[in-house]
Amino acid sequence: MPSAAFMDWQQTGIGRAVAPVVADHPGQSGFALVAGGEQAFSTRHGLALLSERSIDVQYYIWESDTSGKLLASDLLAAAERGVRVRLLIDDIHTKGKDFNIAALDAHPNLEVRVFNPFSNRDARNLNIATEFTRLNHRMHNKIWMVDGAVVLVGGRNIGDDYFGINTVANFRDLDMLAVGPVVAEVGRSFDLYWNSAWAVPITAMAEKVPDEATAEAMRRALGEWAKDLVDFPYQRIDSADAAGNTLVAGLQNLFWGEAQVVYDRPEKMAGDFAGGVAGALRPRLQAAEREVLMEAAYFIATEPGTEMLGELAARGVRVRVLTNSLATNDLVPAHAGYTRYREDLVRGGVDLYEFRPDAAGPRRSWSTGAGASRAALHTKAIVIDERFAFVGSFNLTPRSVELNTEIGIVVDSPELAAAIKAFMDGGVEPANAWLLRIEGERRKGELVWTGVTDGQPVLHDDEPDVSAWRRFQVWLIAVLPIEKPL
Repeated sequence: MPSAAFMDWQQTGIGRAVAPVVADHPGQSGFALVAGGEQAFSTRHGLALLSERSIDVQYYIWESDTSGKLLASDLLAAAERGVRVRLLIDDIHTKGKDFNIAALDAHPNLEVRVFNPFSNRDARNLNIATEFTRLNHRMHNKIWMVDGAVVLVGGRNIGDDYFGINTVANFRDLDMLAVGPVVAEVGRSFDLYWNSAWAVPITAMAEKVPDEATAEAMRRALGEWAKDLVDFPYQRIDSADAAGNTLVAGLQNLFWGEAQVVYDRPEKMAGDFAGGVAGALRPRLQAAEREVLMEAAYFIATEPGTEMLGELAARGVRVRVLTNSLATNDLVPAHAGYTRYREDLVRGGVDLYEFRPDAAGPRRSWSTGAGASRAALHTKAIVIDERFAFVGSFNLTPRSVELNTEIGIVVDSPELAAAIKAFMDGGVEPANAWLLRIEGERRKGELVWTGVTDGQPVLHDDEPDVSAWRRFQVWLIAVLPIEKPL
């Protein structure tokens, strides 16, 4: 039976806190940047504590690690208070988790659906081989919405490496908290996905589900584990009053502007990718007059994109892109696709930067135990002409354009644009990223990577910080005639 996002948001505690500031900015929405790992975790945790009527969450990945279990326990605690919880997750990373997910779903106030599910729950590689076209489409959206009054959108999935507590590798990422008219529009997008034929109840897919007593025991164990956990690196908000005080304080410092929620419809899963996020962003980029700043975990410019960015640079628009280096990219095929256009972009006047695994900046917002871990980039943000800002789930790749579903928000606000630009400027500092340029005759006009290490300028004439084998893998994939799946 179809269900809808809660819209009577002013009748909740969060709504009563939000209503006055929204009323002071008619026709506009308010935004706050959520950049650091601790802030990103605490914001989700605090909003869940404050929830009274509904929590709607939609994610591509939800890990079963410490932060994933803690936030799942927050959803469960909300359901215990009578809050209606709808959890929609893509099925790509749920292997082996059906039984535990079904235990959550068994709670009368908590429903879990998986998007575009594998029909063979165990032999997934075989399933991909037999249903590649369908399963190659994935839901990449990220939403955390509470009581129809506040929503988080951005690049983060749910997992330790997205919140700066993984001891091996952690991401630089960016979310945006929003209040005002955009929240209802995000809610409508969620409803489209939740009520679509692509969203299937976990109990309809799982080969085995726990009985009522077992499910209740599993949920109780999760709650007790979360309550007793003492070695979590961040201080957890311990009451709704404390969470409310934090929210009210934050509402006084929002950036305001007219905004548009841009998202792909679920029909994209069947190959209908007209319009959507890419269709909304492309004309804004083409119309840029002074500056285009992009930060994207995955960046495959394609021939038309390379031509467009080159044309912008040729008419005097500053174009700057920060993406992952080979050393920080977790997807070798995506990096291979990117390398096809890298030199042409630099020769065309694009300022191209690649994120470093030893980047110093992100570590300031990670937990103490994660300080020595490898850095990687996961942000998806764009600033145009110091006025228009985009934050969402959309990578600058053919996969995001044609295969995955995405969501984000475009905001007309010079103040917000300036804040995001400041965040992005930090990402391209020489200690955080390599600047690619074309060296002169001494190196036969080839690409070089320049940066600063231990305060001293350094130059590399090949992909830094990786093995020859990894470079060979990239070269091999790059010569293959594939691009759309990358």
